Amino acid sequence: MPQSREIWLTKMQKSISEEHILRYLSLTKKAIAMVEPGHQPLPDAKQIFADFLDMAKRYCADAGHFYKVGNWVNALAAVNYAHAWLDAGTRIGVFDVHGDCRLFAADEQSPGQTKPSRNVNKPSQSHWE
Repeated sequence: MPQSREIWLTKMQKSISEEHILRYLSLTKKAIAMVEPGHQPLPDAKQIFADFLDMAKRYCADAGHFYKVGNWVNALAAVNYAHAWLDAGTRIGVFDVHGDCRLFAADEQSPGQTKPSRNVNKPSQSHWE
């Protein structure tokens, strides 16, 4: 019996569920709506902010398209790329996400972050789990 459980687990780990895609799309759209310009004094910070946010929005839209046409592998890949752009912008300080470490790879020590202005949850309460 343990061998069949291992096969079942392997199959489950190799599948992408509609629930996961919809959840990740929802979280990424929420994250896109939250970002504000960071407070990091970078040259061309406004342009970098606009470029990173544009890329996140485009990949999120691509993910939605792939989901609608039934290409769940590319939908999941695209939504992860979208969120990666958000995390990268947060880490270099062009996005201020108020230290929200649930939706972003951020903390109060990340460049460009203000102190949390709303209830920001601890990393152990991540949406991604």
